[in-house]
Amino acid sequence: MMCSIVAMSRRTSIVNLSLAGARVTAPCRDAIFAAADRVGVGVSEFCIRAAAEKLIEDGAEIPGVFEPGDVGGIR
Repeated sequence: MMCSIVAMSRRTSIVNLSLAGARVTAPCRDAIFAAADRVGVGVSEFCIRAAAEKLIEDGAEIPGVFEPGDVGGIR
Protein backbone atom coordinates (compact mmCIF):
# COMPACT_ATOMS: atom_id res chain seq x y z
CA MET A 1 0.00 0.00 0.00
CA MET A 2 1.27 3.47 -0.82
CA CYS A 3 1.96 5.70 2.18
CA SER A 4 -0.72 8.31 2.71
CA ILE A 5 1.32 10.88 4.64
CA VAL A 6 0.92 14.22 2.88
CA ALA A 7 2.41 17.67 3.36
CA MET A 8 0.65 20.03 5.75
CA SER A 9 -1.46 22.66 4.04
CA ARG A 10 -1.94 26.20 5.29
CA ARG A 11 -5.39 25.18 6.57
CA THR A 12 -4.16 22.30 8.75
CA SER A 13 -4.11 23.20 12.44
CA ILE A 14 -1.89 21.73 15.13
CA VAL A 15 -4.01 20.67 18.13
CA ASN A 16 -3.42 18.91 21.45
CA LEU A 17 -4.24 15.23 21.91
CA SER A 18 -5.20 14.50 25.48
CA LEU A 19 -5.36 10.88 26.60
CA ALA A 20 -5.55 11.50 30.35
CA GLY A 21 -8.60 9.24 30.75
CA ALA A 22 -7.06 6.28 28.97
CA ARG A 23 -6.93 3.22 31.20
CA VAL A 24 -5.24 -0.11 30.53
CA THR A 25 -4.19 -3.09 32.61
CA ALA A 26 -0.81 -2.96 34.32
CA PRO A 27 0.68 -5.62 32.00
CA CYS A 28 -0.48 -3.64 28.94
CA ARG A 29 1.07 -0.46 30.33
CA ASP A 30 4.29 -2.28 31.12
CA ALA A 31 4.43 -3.68 27.57
CA ILE A 32 3.89 -0.21 26.06
CA PHE A 33 6.61 1.34 28.24
CA ALA A 34 9.03 -1.50 27.44
CA ALA A 35 8.35 -1.29 23.68
CA ALA A 36 8.81 2.48 23.66
CA ASP A 37 12.04 2.12 25.61
CA ARG A 38 13.37 -0.52 23.20
CA VAL A 39 13.00 1.83 20.22
CA GLY A 40 14.18 4.91 22.11
CA VAL A 41 11.05 7.05 22.01
CA GLY A 42 8.69 8.37 24.65
CA VAL A 43 5.47 6.57 25.46
CA SER A 44 3.32 9.32 23.94
CA GLU A 45 5.28 9.28 20.67
CA PHE A 46 5.15 5.48 20.57
CA CYS A 47 1.36 5.45 21.03
CA ILE A 48 0.79 8.22 18.47
CA ARG A 49 2.97 6.44 15.90
CA ALA A 50 1.17 3.13 16.54
CA ALA A 51 -2.19 4.84 16.03
CA ALA A 52 -0.88 6.55 12.88
CA GLU A 53 0.30 3.22 11.46
CA LYS A 54 -3.18 1.77 11.95
CA LEU A 55 -4.89 4.82 10.46
CA ILE A 56 -2.62 4.78 7.41
CA GLU A 57 -3.17 1.04 6.95
CA ASP A 58 -6.90 1.84 6.93
CA GLY A 59 -6.38 4.46 4.20
CA ALA A 60 -6.39 7.67 6.26
CA GLU A 61 -4.23 10.63 5.27
CA ILE A 62 -2.36 12.34 8.09
CA PRO A 63 -1.16 15.71 6.79
CA GLY A 64 1.85 17.39 8.34
CA VAL A 65 2.40 15.11 11.31
CA PHE A 66 5.14 12.76 10.17
CA GLU A 67 8.00 12.83 7.70
CA PRO A 68 8.22 10.00 5.14
CA GLY A 69 9.74 6.98 6.88
CA ASP A 70 8.63 7.98 10.39
CA VAL A 71 5.62 5.72 10.52
CA GLY A 72 6.32 2.02 10.35
CA GLY A 73 9.88 2.35 11.57
CA ILE A 74 9.24 1.56 15.22
CA ARG A 75 7.96 -2.01 15.06
